[in-house]
Amino acid sequence: MAKKIVIVILMFTLFSCKFFQQEKAEIIAEVGDKTLLKTELAEVIPADATADDSLFIADNYIRQWITKQLIVSKAEAYLNEEQKNVDRLVEDYRNSLLIHLYQQNFVQQNLDTVVTKKQINAYYKQFPNNFKSNKNLMKAIFVKIRKPLHVKSAVLKWLKSDKTEDNNSLKEFCVEQGAKYDVFKNEWIEADLVLNKLPLKINDQKNFLIKNKYVVTEDKYFHYFLKIQALKFANSTTSLDNITENAKKIIVNKRKLELINNLEKEIYNEAKNKREFKIY
Repeated sequence: MAKKIVIVILMFTLFSCKFFQQEKAEIIAEVGDKTLLKTELAEVIPADATADDSLFIADNYIRQWITKQLIVSKAEAYLNEEQKNVDRLVEDYRNSLLIHLYQQNFVQQNLDTVVTKKQINAYYKQFPNNFKSNKNLMKAIFVKIRKPLHVKSAVLKWLKSDKTEDNNSLKEFCVEQGAKYDVFKNEWIEADLVLNKLPLKINDQKNFLIKNKYVVTEDKYFHYFLKIQALKFANSTTSLDNITENAKKIIVNKRKLELINNLEKEIYNEAKNKREFKIY
Protein backbone atom coordinates (compact mmCIF):
# COMPACT_ATOMS: atom_id res chain seq x y z
CA MET A 1 0.00 0.00 0.00
CA ALA A 2 1.32 3.36 -0.96
CA LYS A 3 2.56 5.45 1.93
CA LYS A 4 1.84 9.13 2.27
CA ILE A 5 4.97 11.27 2.51
CA VAL A 6 4.83 14.70 4.00
CA ILE A 7 7.94 16.86 4.19
CA VAL A 8 7.73 20.17 5.94
CA ILE A 9 9.92 22.60 4.03
CA LEU A 10 11.66 24.90 6.47
CA MET A 11 12.74 28.45 5.96
CA PHE A 12 16.48 29.18 6.07
CA THR A 13 16.14 30.93 9.43
CA LEU A 14 14.45 27.86 10.87
CA PHE A 15 17.87 26.34 11.59
CA SER A 16 19.09 29.09 13.87
CA CYS A 17 19.88 28.37 17.52
CA LYS A 18 16.47 29.69 18.60
CA PHE A 19 14.76 27.10 16.41
CA PHE A 20 16.37 24.22 18.28
CA GLN A 21 15.86 25.80 21.69
CA GLN A 22 12.08 25.69 21.40
CA GLU A 23 10.57 22.99 23.63
CA LYS A 24 7.49 22.19 21.57
CA ALA A 25 7.87 18.89 19.70
CA GLU A 26 7.31 19.75 16.05
CA ILE A 27 7.17 17.26 13.20
CA ILE A 28 9.80 17.77 10.50
CA ALA A 29 8.85 14.91 8.16
CA GLU A 30 6.37 12.06 7.91
CA VAL A 31 6.37 8.73 6.06
CA GLY A 32 3.08 6.98 6.67
CA ASP A 33 2.68 6.73 10.45
CA LYS A 34 6.37 7.38 11.12
CA THR A 35 7.40 10.87 12.14
CA LEU A 36 10.70 12.70 12.44
CA LEU A 37 10.67 15.26 15.23
CA LYS A 38 12.54 18.51 15.46
CA THR A 39 14.20 17.33 18.69
CA GLU A 40 15.74 14.33 16.91
CA LEU A 41 17.01 16.51 14.10
CA ALA A 42 18.50 18.97 16.57
CA GLU A 43 20.72 16.22 18.03
CA VAL A 44 22.67 15.83 14.78
CA ILE A 45 23.38 19.55 14.31
CA PRO A 46 26.66 20.65 15.96
CA ALA A 47 26.20 23.57 18.33
CA ASP A 48 28.84 25.63 16.50
CA ALA A 49 27.53 24.94 12.99
CA THR A 50 26.86 27.91 10.74
CA ALA A 51 23.41 28.51 9.29
CA ASP A 52 24.51 27.15 5.90
CA ASP A 53 26.07 24.06 7.48
CA SER A 54 22.99 23.48 9.63
CA LEU A 55 20.75 23.64 6.59
CA PHE A 56 22.96 21.20 4.67
CA ILE A 57 23.21 18.71 7.56
CA ALA A 58 19.48 18.90 8.27
CA ASP A 59 18.52 18.40 4.62
CA ASN A 60 20.85 15.41 4.30
CA TYR A 61 19.57 13.81 7.51
CA ILE A 62 15.93 14.26 6.50
CA ARG A 63 16.54 12.66 3.11
CA GLN A 64 18.35 9.70 4.69
CA TRP A 65 15.60 9.26 7.27
CA ILE A 66 12.90 9.27 4.58
CA THR A 67 14.85 6.81 2.42
CA LYS A 68 15.27 4.46 5.37
CA GLN A 69 11.54 4.54 6.20
CA LEU A 70 10.61 3.90 2.55
CA ILE A 71 12.94 0.90 2.33
CA VAL A 72 11.57 -0.52 5.59
CA SER A 73 8.05 -0.05 4.23
CA LYS A 74 8.96 -1.87 1.03
CA ALA A 75 10.51 -4.70 3.04
CA GLU A 76 7.41 -5.00 5.22
CA ALA A 77 5.24 -5.35 2.11
CA TYR A 78 7.59 -7.72 0.28
CA LEU A 79 8.62 -10.19 3.01
CA ASN A 80 6.34 -12.87 4.39
CA GLU A 81 5.48 -13.08 8.10
CA GLU A 82 8.15 -15.67 8.85
CA GLN A 83 10.84 -13.57 7.17
CA LYS A 84 9.70 -10.46 9.03
CA ASN A 85 10.03 -12.20 12.40
CA VAL A 86 13.50 -10.85 13.16
CA ASP A 87 13.19 -11.05 16.95
CA ARG A 88 15.17 -14.31 17.08
CA LEU A 89 17.88 -12.89 14.80
CA VAL A 90 18.10 -9.76 16.93
CA GLU A 91 18.36 -11.87 20.09
CA ASP A 92 21.05 -14.11 18.54
CA TYR A 93 23.04 -11.07 17.46
CA ARG A 94 22.71 -9.47 20.90
CA ASN A 95 23.81 -12.66 22.62
CA SER A 96 26.78 -13.08 20.29
CA LEU A 97 27.81 -9.48 20.86
CA LEU A 98 27.56 -9.81 24.65
CA ILE A 99 29.59 -13.04 24.61
CA HIS A 100 32.23 -11.45 22.38
CA LEU A 101 32.55 -8.39 24.63
CA TYR A 102 32.75 -10.53 27.76
CA GLN A 103 35.40 -12.82 26.23
CA GLN A 104 37.37 -9.83 24.96
CA ASN A 105 37.36 -8.22 28.40
CA PHE A 106 38.33 -11.51 30.07
CA VAL A 107 41.20 -12.07 27.61
CA GLN A 108 42.54 -8.54 28.12
CA GLN A 109 42.69 -9.12 31.87
CA ASN A 110 44.13 -12.64 31.84
CA LEU A 111 46.12 -13.23 28.64
CA ASP A 112 49.86 -13.73 29.06
CA THR A 113 51.49 -12.00 26.07
CA VAL A 114 55.11 -12.63 27.08
CA VAL A 115 56.78 -15.17 24.77
CA THR A 116 60.33 -16.29 25.47
CA LYS A 117 62.93 -17.42 22.94
CA LYS A 118 62.79 -20.89 24.46
CA GLN A 119 59.03 -21.08 23.83
CA ILE A 120 59.47 -19.86 20.25
CA ASN A 121 62.18 -22.46 19.61
CA ALA A 122 60.05 -25.24 21.10
CA TYR A 123 57.02 -24.27 19.01
CA TYR A 124 59.18 -24.03 15.87
CA LYS A 125 60.52 -27.57 16.40
CA GLN A 126 57.08 -28.97 17.19
CA PHE A 127 55.22 -27.36 14.27
CA PRO A 128 57.72 -26.71 11.41
CA ASN A 129 54.97 -27.01 8.80
CA ASN A 130 53.28 -23.92 10.23
CA PHE A 131 56.18 -21.89 8.86
CA LYS A 132 56.03 -23.15 5.31
CA SER A 133 54.48 -21.26 2.41
CA ASN A 134 52.98 -22.73 -0.72
CA LYS A 135 54.14 -19.61 -2.55
CA ASN A 136 57.56 -18.37 -3.55
CA LEU A 137 58.59 -15.53 -1.24
CA MET A 138 61.12 -12.75 -1.67
CA LYS A 139 62.70 -9.70 -0.12
CA ALA A 140 63.20 -7.05 -2.77
CA ILE A 141 63.25 -3.43 -3.95
CA PHE A 142 60.90 -2.47 -6.77
CA VAL A 143 61.05 0.81 -8.71
CA LYS A 144 58.76 2.06 -11.48
CA ILE A 145 59.64 5.36 -13.18
CA ARG A 146 57.77 7.15 -15.94
CA LYS A 147 59.55 7.76 -19.25
CA PRO A 148 61.64 9.58 -20.34
CA LEU A 149 64.42 8.68 -17.92
CA HIS A 150 67.78 10.31 -18.63
CA VAL A 151 69.63 8.88 -15.62
CA LYS A 152 68.83 5.20 -16.06
CA SER A 153 72.43 4.16 -15.34
CA ALA A 154 72.45 6.14 -12.09
CA VAL A 155 69.19 4.52 -10.96
CA LEU A 156 70.62 1.09 -11.69
CA LYS A 157 73.85 1.96 -9.84
CA TRP A 158 71.91 3.10 -6.77
CA LEU A 159 69.71 0.01 -6.92
CA LYS A 160 72.64 -2.42 -7.05
CA SER A 161 74.56 -0.68 -4.29
CA ASP A 162 74.33 -1.74 -0.65
CA LYS A 163 75.59 1.62 0.58
CA THR A 164 73.21 3.64 2.71
CA GLU A 165 73.94 6.88 0.80
CA ASP A 166 73.08 5.21 -2.53
CA ASN A 167 69.88 3.77 -1.09
CA ASN A 168 68.94 7.23 0.13
CA SER A 169 69.76 8.74 -3.28
CA LEU A 170 67.45 6.25 -4.99
CA LYS A 171 64.65 6.92 -2.55
CA GLU A 172 65.00 10.70 -2.85
CA PHE A 173 65.09 10.52 -6.64
CA CYS A 174 61.91 8.42 -6.71
CA VAL A 175 60.15 10.87 -4.41
CA GLU A 176 61.19 13.81 -6.61
CA GLN A 177 60.02 12.02 -9.75
CA GLY A 178 56.79 10.74 -8.23
CA ALA A 179 58.01 7.22 -8.99
CA LYS A 180 56.86 3.97 -7.42
CA TYR A 181 59.36 2.87 -4.78
CA ASP A 182 58.53 -0.28 -2.81
CA VAL A 183 60.97 -1.75 -0.32
CA PHE A 184 60.48 -5.24 1.11
CA LYS A 185 63.75 -5.61 3.01
CA ASN A 186 62.50 -6.60 6.42
CA GLU A 187 59.57 -8.77 5.46
CA TRP A 188 58.85 -11.66 3.14
CA ILE A 189 56.35 -10.94 0.39
CA GLU A 190 54.79 -13.30 -2.13
CA ALA A 191 56.81 -13.18 -5.34
CA ASP A 192 53.59 -13.01 -7.36
CA LEU A 193 52.70 -9.65 -5.86
CA VAL A 194 55.98 -8.15 -7.04
CA LEU A 195 56.48 -9.92 -10.36
CA ASN A 196 52.95 -9.07 -11.47
CA LYS A 197 54.01 -5.43 -11.47
CA LEU A 198 56.45 -6.13 -14.30
CA PRO A 199 55.36 -6.06 -17.97
CA LEU A 200 56.71 -9.58 -18.42
CA LYS A 201 55.20 -12.99 -19.04
CA ILE A 202 56.91 -15.43 -16.68
CA ASN A 203 56.20 -19.11 -17.33
CA ASP A 204 58.64 -20.69 -14.86
CA GLN A 205 58.70 -18.43 -11.83
CA LYS A 206 61.21 -20.41 -9.79
CA ASN A 207 63.71 -20.57 -12.66
CA PHE A 208 63.20 -16.86 -13.34
CA LEU A 209 63.91 -15.97 -9.73
CA ILE A 210 67.03 -18.13 -9.62
CA LYS A 211 68.51 -16.59 -12.76
CA ASN A 212 67.61 -12.93 -12.14
CA LYS A 213 68.86 -11.05 -9.13
CA TYR A 214 68.28 -7.79 -11.01
CA VAL A 215 65.47 -7.17 -13.47
CA VAL A 216 65.48 -4.11 -15.74
CA THR A 217 62.71 -3.79 -18.30
CA GLU A 218 60.31 -1.27 -19.82
CA ASP A 219 57.07 -0.79 -21.67
CA LYS A 220 55.67 2.13 -23.65
CA TYR A 221 55.32 4.43 -20.64
CA PHE A 222 57.57 3.21 -17.80
CA HIS A 223 60.95 1.84 -16.78
CA TYR A 224 60.93 -1.02 -14.25
CA PHE A 225 63.73 -2.00 -11.87
CA LEU A 226 63.76 -4.93 -9.48
CA LYS A 227 66.44 -6.02 -7.02
CA ILE A 228 65.87 -9.43 -5.44
CA GLN A 229 67.65 -9.55 -2.10
CA ALA A 230 66.52 -12.89 -0.73
CA LEU A 231 64.41 -15.84 -1.84
CA LYS A 232 62.45 -18.58 -0.15
CA PHE A 233 60.84 -21.09 -2.45
CA ALA A 234 57.45 -22.73 -1.97
CA ASN A 235 57.24 -25.46 0.69
CA SER A 236 60.61 -24.60 2.18
CA THR A 237 60.76 -24.04 5.94
CA THR A 238 61.64 -20.55 7.09
CA SER A 239 64.64 -20.26 9.38
CA LEU A 240 64.00 -19.56 13.05
CA ASP A 241 65.51 -16.07 12.80
CA ASN A 242 62.90 -15.06 10.24
CA ILE A 243 59.78 -16.27 12.05
CA THR A 244 60.21 -14.80 15.54
CA GLU A 245 57.41 -12.20 15.32
CA ASN A 246 55.08 -14.53 13.46
CA ALA A 247 55.72 -17.29 16.01
CA LYS A 248 54.94 -14.89 18.85
CA LYS A 249 51.58 -14.02 17.27
CA ILE A 250 50.74 -17.69 16.76
CA ILE A 251 51.65 -18.62 20.33
CA VAL A 252 49.72 -15.71 21.87
CA ASN A 253 46.69 -16.43 19.68
CA LYS A 254 46.83 -20.10 20.72
CA ARG A 255 46.87 -19.01 24.38
CA LYS A 256 43.89 -16.75 23.68
CA LEU A 257 41.85 -19.60 22.21
CA GLU A 258 42.77 -21.90 25.09
CA LEU A 259 41.81 -19.17 27.57
CA ILE A 260 38.37 -18.74 26.00
CA ASN A 261 37.83 -22.50 25.75
CA ASN A 262 38.74 -22.99 29.41
CA LEU A 263 36.49 -20.08 30.39
CA GLU A 264 33.52 -21.73 28.67
CA LYS A 265 34.24 -25.07 30.37
CA GLU A 266 34.58 -23.42 33.80
CA ILE A 267 31.30 -21.53 33.42
CA TYR A 268 29.50 -24.71 32.33
CA ASN A 269 30.95 -26.89 35.10
CA GLU A 270 30.30 -24.26 37.76
CA ALA A 271 26.66 -23.94 36.70
CA LYS A 272 26.36 -27.73 36.58
CA ASN A 273 27.69 -28.11 40.12
CA LYS A 274 25.31 -25.42 41.36
CA ARG A 275 22.41 -27.08 39.51
CA GLU A 276 21.67 -23.87 37.65
CA PHE A 277 20.30 -25.71 34.59
CA LYS A 278 18.41 -28.89 33.77
CA ILE A 279 18.52 -31.16 30.75
CA TYR A 280 15.29 -33.04 30.05
